[in-house]
Amino acid sequence: MILSFFRKMFKLPNIANILTIIASIFAIVGISIVSTVGPLFTKSTVYNRNEQEKIIQKINVTESKDYIDSILGEPKTCVKLDIPSKEGNSESGQKAIYSNQFCIVICYFRQDSSLLGYIIINKDPKFNPILYRGQKIFEKRVCDINLGYEKLISCCYSSRNDTSSYYMSFSHHTLATLDCFVGVGASMLGDNLIKDWGKEIIGILEKNDYKNIIYSDDELFAYLDRAKISEFDELNKVEINTFANFKRDENIDMLKFFKEEFSYKLSITYSEYCYLNDNVY
Repeated sequence: MILSFFRKMFKLPNIANILTIIASIFAIVGISIVSTVGPLFTKSTVYNRNEQEKIIQKINVTESKDYIDSILGEPKTCVKLDIPSKEGNSESGQKAIYSNQFCIVICYFRQDSSLLGYIIINKDPKFNPILYRGQKIFEKRVCDINLGYEKLISCCYSSRNDTSSYYMSFSHHTLATLDCFVGVGASMLGDNLIKDWGKEIIGILEKNDYKNIIYSDDELFAYLDRAKISEFDELNKVEINTFANFKRDENIDMLKFFKEEFSYKLSITYSEYCYLNDNVY
């Protein structure tokens, strides 16, 4: 019976017949194609990338540290830091850094362990989760996002290992950004840039002597002067590999907080990046 089946199939040599023959062979020996190929697929980079994108999309400000740990795993590093208040004192918080082959996630937790904000630095050119209003922003340029409510522009260029070069533009609006500071930009620690951080970007930073700039009006919640913003038009043409989201809190001095965390680095230095990646320079 089996022999007659194969004789009949081989008389009609086409792709469908060939696949049927292969499937039949697997069935005869008790192995399914799914059970054979399935484990290989689940271990593939494509599968892991897609799964990681789904995980990243679950991150939201105000979530608990326990929840963030449950979806991202244990952080590579977790250190205490002071979060400045507008009253002149501070509350005790934590900065936790999570890292995998696709991205670095830097999370800031308040004293009650709720997520104040986070930064995502893309390490894989094909990694592209939905991060803002249904958009996959890592395939866009800064000027393509057009947040329109710029409140803070921050950038740094340095070749020292205890710094990290970057450019970020932050916007805030009670409704448009859900009362969050939403930032987009590029980090030298991002995808394919670690060895040669965009010659075009470096040229712009060097030309304008942007060694360490954190530009804002006197009040963080006053919109930036359009003429001043236009000075950064060239940088707004760079491709995004970094996204940030911080919840505004009327009791926290956010401008002081940003100045401390973004001075000569975007939260972490190049040396710290190498440590996160098993000291690969």
